[in-house]
Amino acid sequence: MTVLIPEVAESAEGAGAAAGGAARRRAGQAAQAYGSQAAYVGRSARVIPGDRSYQPVILAEFLIAVVIVAAVPIASGGSPAAQAKNSPSPYDTGDLRQLVAVGAVYFILSLVSSGNRGRIAAWLGGLVVIGLGLSKVSQGTLSSVFTAMTGVTGSSGTADSTGST
Repeated sequence: MTVLIPEVAESAEGAGAAAGGAARRRAGQAAQAYGSQAAYVGRSARVIPGDRSYQPVILAEFLIAVVIVAAVPIASGGSPAAQAKNSPSPYDTGDLRQLVAVGAVYFILSLVSSGNRGRIAAWLGGLVVIGLGLSKVSQGTLSSVFTAMTGVTGSSGTADSTGST
């Protein structure tokens, strides 16, 4: 067991307190210096346009395109070529080619989006979805999808042709 002399114990406590105080002072100075550096970096930092990830956006666009291409033949009762063959499948080879093309386009767009051109790839994917939707609307087949989903036909509360009030 060690016995300390009171004067030595007091000087050891004073030295420890002085060393601890100096360490605290240095830590405080470092924190202040880092804080000013962080404030400087925060003021001058810019967000680089290519550091955002647009791959989830492109994935969502791909899923929308696949649903449009796959749901239209089912809701419309099949393509005319499939109906002529009396096939149980509503799909025709044109539908399958369109699905493969959509997959290839969005695969390329997802590869492009991993670089600094993510926003451009997402915009091009959106244009593909819009073009696909407009082509289905112009053929008159996209309305059958909405009719199949909602069960509501296109006529809604129009006046009858008899002229009665």
